[in-house]
Amino acid sequence: MPSAQGPIRCDGSRLIGTFSISGSQYYIIVDVKPCNRPFECSNATVTYGDVAQLSGDCKWTGWIGRDDLQMKFDVGVSIVGALATTRSSSDRTRGSGAWSIDKPPLPPHLAGTQESSVGNEITNQSPRVHDAVRNPAQLGREQQLIDLGVPIVA
Repeated sequence: MPSAQGPIRCDGSRLIGTFSISGSQYYIIVDVKPCNRPFECSNATVTYGDVAQLSGDCKWTGWIGRDDLQMKFDVGVSIVGALATTRSSSDRTRGSGAWSIDKPPLPPHLAGTQESSVGNEITNQSPRVHDAVRNPAQLGREQQLIDLGVPIVA
């Protein structure tokens, strides 16, 4: 079966991968449930029967281990790879999403660029007084939304 290598990044809830096949870029964007930590795999391997399997909606199940990733898609495609950093736990996981040959709009932290949205730029890194009494999980989720470019309305 044909295969290709490419990077995969997960922000903790959404996984984005890019694979170069026959001169074209193929992108995979799927949600990851459950996944409590971001991870990255710089050289994942996608194995497929035909490039037609790398288009449209998909569902998958898999394993995010302490140092590896294994994904099996409902159309017969699989992705495996070694994680860039070791995780503290292993998770059986699943999700759905889509394959595409059109480059998706990627948030800067997933695209590997230093671009930032002026509206979401952080100008003061010191903690605010009211942050000390807020739920740390809520603060983390708000930061994820900001990183994804979603405006936060108070």
